[in-house]
Amino acid sequence: EILQLIQGDGAGFEAVALAVFEHQYQRCAPYRRLADAQGRAPGAVSSWRDIPAIPIEAFRTVELRGFEAAETQAVFHSSGTTAERSTHAFDTLALYRAAALAGARQALFPSGARRVVSLIPGADVRPDSSLSYMVTWILEELAAPDSVVDTTGAAALCGVPALILGTAFGLASWLEGQPGPRLPPGTAIMETGGFKGRHRELSRAALFALYAAAGVPAERVVGEYGMAELSSQWWDGVVGLGVEASGRVYSPPPWARTRVVDPATRADVAPGEVGLLLHLDVVNRGSVQAVLTQDLGERVVGERDGFVYRGRASRAVLKGCGLLDEP
Repeated sequence: EILQLIQGDGAGFEAVALAVFEHQYQRCAPYRRLADAQGRAPGAVSSWRDIPAIPIEAFRTVELRGFEAAETQAVFHSSGTTAERSTHAFDTLALYRAAALAGARQALFPSGARRVVSLIPGADVRPDSSLSYMVTWILEELAAPDSVVDTTGAAALCGVPALILGTAFGLASWLEGQPGPRLPPGTAIMETGGFKGRHRELSRAALFALYAAAGVPAERVVGEYGMAELSSQWWDGVVGLGVEASGRVYSPPPWARTRVVDPATRADVAPGEVGLLLHLDVVNRGSVQAVLTQDLGERVVGERDGFVYRGRASRAVLKGCGLLDEP
């Protein structure tokens, strides 16, 4: 049913989410203990909003696995220091691959295949990175044949337009290191990763100013939000239809949801208010689908429900793919 939901022809989201909750309650002992402590066994939960969420820190300290260890097909880790890295095990990558490609196809390839230059290494270089797997699948399934992984970025400066894939820190470092780069008309950018590192904090406005100076207007920049503890991606637009930096809203795909909650009560904040992001991702079938993050977001309700990313909560552990590209 999850694959059918991704493909747009399955049961409704709530029915799938409740079925995944029951599966995870039965198969993942640490999660079952958390649900029981909250009085939220499957029989007591009738809405996806009431599915208990596990704090994201648990991926660093507890084995959240709904299958036997011998069935493990892949293990992804968050970026950061060794002691702080989350671990997310998968018994299959089929659902993650289907979700990643479906989201990327809609956000990055609205007109079909195009040349891609990835500043992000592929899975052959970073086999424990979920982002690197997504890059590899994009190049295999969606990109034009002349697409490449080029961490130097030289392939993006050859005069042929491309979709450039990079982390916020990686893109900033690359553009700042070029002597006045002017990218070919038609170039687009996919930006991912957070804006706060160990030694530097970026602003979205400053990043977009770098992109504009290189010849890439805001409408051709698309942001991707994801993490090792999740299996789906949230996008803030479509290539060619992006908006200015200050108006970026990340929206979940049809097979996921996001709540913006009060840190103390876990109740939804009002539209326009800031709270912690609580994601529900049914593609996380093999672990836990409901994850309370340490990310802050402003709740947006309207034509595109979602959130405006507002950074990390105070004292939150620094993590994210962008840390690998921070100078």
